[in-house]
Amino acid sequence: MSRTFWFSPVSPARTDIARYSERVVPNLARLLDLKVVPTGFSSADSVSAPRWPTVQEINASHTCFYNIGNNPLFHGEILRVAMRHPGIVVLHDLSLQDLCHSVLGTDAGGGGACAGGYQAAMSRWYGRAGSEAGRAALVGDITVSQLSRDFPLFEVALQGALGAVTHNPDVTARIAERFPGMPVITLHLPYDCSTPPARAVPRLGPDRTIRLAMFGYLNPNRRLCDFLRAWAQSPWRKRFELDLAGEMNNGPEVRAVLAETGLGGQVRDHGFVTDARLDEMIGQAHMVLNLRNPTMGEASGSQLRIWANGAASVVSDTGWYAQLPQGSVLRVGTESEHEDLLALLDELAQGRIDLAEVARRGRQCVGACDPAPYAASLSQWLDREREPMFSRWAETASIETVARAYALCTPRRFVPKLPERLLS
Repeated sequence: MSRTFWFSPVSPARTDIARYSERVVPNLARLLDLKVVPTGFSSADSVSAPRWPTVQEINASHTCFYNIGNNPLFHGEILRVAMRHPGIVVLHDLSLQDLCHSVLGTDAGGGGACAGGYQAAMSRWYGRAGSEAGRAALVGDITVSQLSRDFPLFEVALQGALGAVTHNPDVTARIAERFPGMPVITLHLPYDCSTPPARAVPRLGPDRTIRLAMFGYLNPNRRLCDFLRAWAQSPWRKRFELDLAGEMNNGPEVRAVLAETGLGGQVRDHGFVTDARLDEMIGQAHMVLNLRNPTMGEASGSQLRIWANGAASVVSDTGWYAQLPQGSVLRVGTESEHEDLLALLDELAQGRIDLAEVARRGRQCVGACDPAPYAASLSQWLDREREPMFSRWAETASIETVARAYALCTPRRFVPKLPERLLS
């Protein structure tokens, strides 16, 4: 068997997709001749970026797996290759607005510097409404994050793909709508939970400080500012402390809200921390905030980490999070977020929530996420579907080539007239 390439960010890249690959690759490499093609290196990293395979090596490969998420730093290079060479897309985020805006906004499909590439993609997949929204994003009238729900642009990553891997049935359904017949496999996001939690959930006491935690890429959709405003209005506000870990894209806004609410003394921002320190922080928290609204369509590696560390958590009741087993998480509604957060803080302060039971039920969910069966299922699916994938891709490419050639020969104002017998 010829070599299979696995395009993915790897450590020290600050993304959970790098951790995902670290869990999957050792198991998958036992089943395939696998070569990791690492991405996500920056000038600040202490190691140099390794050599990528040549075009000839990619063309001679058995299969290419492209791990695609929304962060341009980690996935911009991968998207450019995926748009040129058909492979299997592991779709980690449904919304790829940031990625496509960055890649296509400076490189029209990878073929030249032209901001029209992004708007053309928006027009192709969403018609006039998409074109107008794309134009507004390019001139700064609207942010791409505001477009993520109605115009996710995952189609750009999949338009030339052989197949797709997802970790969310809702994402699989969206792919089926856009690309009927495309082979897709839906698997549980893998996580190794063989090590028991280092400590039990801290007990709540009537006068004890309640420790909260939030970690990861703290973008606006993580609702940190919204949580701070709700916390500031709680009559129990002095009972809580919050630890933050990760990278904050809206730091000035967060600092302004902290100053406005007077909560700065109860919030500790640790920045990016090691995995060991992060696990320790999660284990010390009474509850972890894992809010996402809008959700990018992802299955949450952060949620698996929380469960594996035996912690309780609260999530936004939307997308993948809305499908989680009852009792495994606490939930706040997207339309009633402020009120639900205030009620949650009240319940916590008065000790009305059995956080240990929430954590116990959550940890049970991680049992279905063993990386070894994940890799085996992926390998078996590839063996079964690889030849049909290439046949379908070739047919689709031929049809598109003929359609484009026909369109070039058709007058712009041409209106086809169907025979009457076809209209009856």
